Amino acid sequence: MPPNTTPLLTYTPSANPARLPIGDPQAEVFIAVRPTDGNAAVYCSQILVSVQVGPGEAGLFIAPPTGFVSTNTWTPTTGPRRSADLQHNPDSSENYASTVIYDSTSGVGHGVPADLTLGLQGAVNNTPGEVTLRIRETSGTAPDPATHTFKETRIMVRKSPADFYVRNFIATTPEDPTKPVTDFTRGGRIRLAWESNGSDYQVSYLNEKYSVGTASFIELKDGLTRDATILLTATRTGPGITTPETRYATLPLTISDPKFARLDVTESLGVKGKATLPTTTTDSLTAVGAVTAGSLSSSTLNTDEIGPKSTQSTMVHRLDTESVKLGTTSNRGGNISLFGEPIAILNENAPAKWRRKYTSQSDGILVMAYRPLEGNAVPQISLYYNRQHYEIVSTGVARTISVPIRANTEWIVDVLIGEKMGAAIWWYPLGASAIGLL
Repeated sequence: MPPNTTPLLTYTPSANPARLPIGDPQAEVFIAVRPTDGNAAVYCSQILVSVQVGPGEAGLFIAPPTGFVSTNTWTPTTGPRRSADLQHNPDSSENYASTVIYDSTSGVGHGVPADLTLGLQGAVNNTPGEVTLRIRETSGTAPDPATHTFKETRIMVRKSPADFYVRNFIATTPEDPTKPVTDFTRGGRIRLAWESNGSDYQVSYLNEKYSVGTASFIELKDGLTRDATILLTATRTGPGITTPETRYATLPLTISDPKFARLDVTESLGVKGKATLPTTTTDSLTAVGAVTAGSLSSSTLNTDEIGPKSTQSTMVHRLDTESVKLGTTSNRGGNISLFGEPIAILNENAPAKWRRKYTSQSDGILVMAYRPLEGNAVPQISLYYNRQHYEIVSTGVARTISVPIRANTEWIVDVLIGEKMGAAIWWYPLGASAIGLL
């Protein structure tokens, strides 16, 4: 039965997504079917939709599509027919017509329902362009199928490049590539992955830059030494794209134990734990724990301890610390002393015999000295400290004993001298703190 007359039905195509993107693996084409004359009765028992399959601009899908329909009074064939045209001529070329047959199952009359929509679902090829769909209906204006004839028409569907996107840019460990991570240890391996329809990718951070090509992941085998923001640059070229397109995505990552080749601090630096600083210049350094520095220049230094072995010189304007252990300490004006003003414990007004207990409020050095004088009685000076007994007894030779004493410790001085003063005892505090008499 050759086709004749004008179709009694109008076919309006649409797509999901609204634009039919090339390369979409599951695109859908909808064809709304409505009577051309809304007031006239139309009967239709069958509709054939033929679509070109294969690569190139003329092809729509890369494989025969699947048919579906919006109502249960119509049904598509389970498998599309391959043919050169609607007349069922065989086709074995690369590009061929795939025909989906939709049959009415409503029985006698085959009236067209008001919500009839035919559908095609398949993978769109990668070439943009306009594709022609050929449609043949078997229809008439009377319920008797014997009076129905073939009528053909054509509709146009446009394939367009998909919207360029970069999304789901994540970092993971290589061992668990599905679990996003934002905090890593220094030097730990990092796997970067993303989703995009670009054609070329580049990853850059700090002073590093890597070309990834078409892959959608890269592994940073050496990891990071400090915090960094990863920049992903995606580029798209190809059919239907006249000018290369570029999209960007960023991903900030932190390193729990960073290493710095150089650290410039303009205001303050806070450290929790031990800090090892080969050469450091800062306005203010606050550390909870020990600081080991080769050279440290700071206006203000607040710390529990400065390591004695590694510290060569410390440049400070103000030093606030509980324990200071330095090789050399100086400021911009020259050398400064850690010693406070000395305190005379034994002087000319001291009685000939006495014993006293002291406690020091800072570290210091107790110096006991004797020089022999003519006619002087035999002096005896004793110090009891830290379970030790230090003593000077006159032997006619001048003697001096210096004993370092820790802060907040108790010590006893026992003195027995003659009529003439030939002995002296001085307390040299390390700092401005004096001593207290118990």
